Amino acid sequence: ILPVTERRDLPPQLGLRHRAALGMTEVTDTLVVIVSEETGQVAIARKGKLYSNLAVQETRAAINDYIQGKRKV
Repeated sequence: ILPVTERRDLPPQLGLRHRAALGMTEVTDTLVVIVSEETGQVAIARKGKLYSNLAVQETRAAINDYIQGKRKV
């Protein structure tokens, strides 16, 4: 069972997948990639923040930066 964020300021259209991703980044030092089942759009969660509507290049750069320890996102 994933830790779901308890934040109340999130838009109601964010589903359980996004809320669980945020929750994971609130309690661990992770970068979580979320793909919307409905739209196919990619988002990244990091340190309790959600970065949405990312292009493939932005997603790739964020993952590479995280792996290399640059932690831009």
